[in-house]
Amino acid sequence: MANDTQAAFDRLIFALQEFNAAATAARDPEEPSVLAAADALADAYTVYDDAIYTQYGVDTPLDTYDYEDYEEDDLDDEFDDEDLEEFDRNE
Repeated sequence: MANDTQAAFDRLIFALQEFNAAATAARDPEEPSVLAAADALADAYTVYDDAIYTQYGVDTPLDTYDYEDYEEDDLDDEFDDEDLEEFDRNE
């Protein structure tokens, strides 16, 4: 089992290196190479997170999220009229 965590860790390091290479070479952050490297990095992290927890019961301090986890309204940090109306009702 310890080999599983080491293999997952090695894959995570490789994915970080690949993401760094794609990000620094890209002219646009939405380039397919950057997006693919980001997906591979998230996958590698998820595998490592699962392996380290399964083997040692240790939680890693990071979480991954898909864009699908958010609603469009949740992506802005600004208040809009709807937020203010809800605030007024709660007073």
